[in-house]
Amino acid sequence: MRENVAFGSSLHQPANAQLLEDSLALFGLHSLVHRSPAKLSGGERQRVNLARAFARPNTKLMLLDEPFTGLDLKLRDQLIPRMSQFLAARGIPCISVTHDVDEALLLRADIFRIDRGRILDHGPARSILADERARLLDALR
Repeated sequence: MRENVAFGSSLHQPANAQLLEDSLALFGLHSLVHRSPAKLSGGERQRVNLARAFARPNTKLMLLDEPFTGLDLKLRDQLIPRMSQFLAARGIPCISVTHDVDEALLLRADIFRIDRGRILDHGPARSILADERARLLDALR
């Protein structure tokens, strides 16, 4: 699985080997490095995909499309701050596409609400999604 994460890059070079190890640690994959892809669960495969993206040297921008699909909420909630720290430490901006209000709030980022290709609103997640979050909470009551 380590080779899967390093596939198509220069991560085996000593200068980039630490990035590979950091990415494996970030997504909690060290205990799975000896498993073949066929033996991984859907959530584990998703974490391998994320680790592969985060292990790329010289990344200028990260674009994530529904990155937490297949992960349980507890794991998602643990990964979001760790991923944010990882990217901030390397100065890598990130655009993340999500339809999950809680996920957007956890990301604590500026968001764009888009409908049918038109930007409806833009700003901090807390203010832009406050009405949507209240609506969802009312629906649960």
